[in-house]
Amino acid sequence: MRSYEERIKRYEEKLERYFSSPLKEEMVNNYKRKAKILVVLDEIVNKVLTDYPINIGANLYYAFTRELYKLKRKYINNRLEKEMEICFQKWLMRGLEKEIILKIKEEIDRLQLGE
Repeated sequence: MRSYEERIKRYEEKLERYFSSPLKEEMVNNYKRKAKILVVLDEIVNKVLTDYPINIGANLYYAFTRELYKLKRKYINNRLEKEMEICFQKWLMRGLEKEIILKIKEEIDRLQLGE
């Protein structure tokens, strides 16, 4: 996965062609906040996947991790539990290993990321 600096540089290059300076600055600042979190989430997946052999593409585990993080930010209590169960079932049907996704969930639960 790309480093934080690589993500920001690529995003700025993309915006250079289409947006004026004040709007572009605001967009880059917003993306910087998001990219910091994405880097941490990617590191979690990398850490967990080094401990387990996988039979399916790693990109699915990255997608699962991002979806799980979004759910944790959006919902609380009973609704969060229901949405997470739906999320788990969906990704298990797509072929992800239960043990790995539970380990990823455990690592995300330890995070204290704020936006």
